[in-house]
Amino acid sequence: MAMEKKEESVSKAMEVAKSLRTINLNDKLDTKPVGKNRVLRYLPWSVAWDEVLKRYPESTYSVITFDENGHRME
Repeated sequence: MAMEKKEESVSKAMEVAKSLRTINLNDKLDTKPVGKNRVLRYLPWSVAWDEVLKRYPESTYSVITFDENGHRME
């Protein structure tokens, strides 16, 4: 039973990820200068999360923090 739930959860996550990858967000990218002649283009977390919630309003997230040695903090 537990394995079926896990497989169902993974399947749903894969479905959601596939759906989200089809969204064109080029017009929402921000830029940041990097060095003298380069520019980094990135999608802000708030924009990405907003797009997730538009399509999957039941979504949640959690923050996991790690110390400087890479150990998970509780």
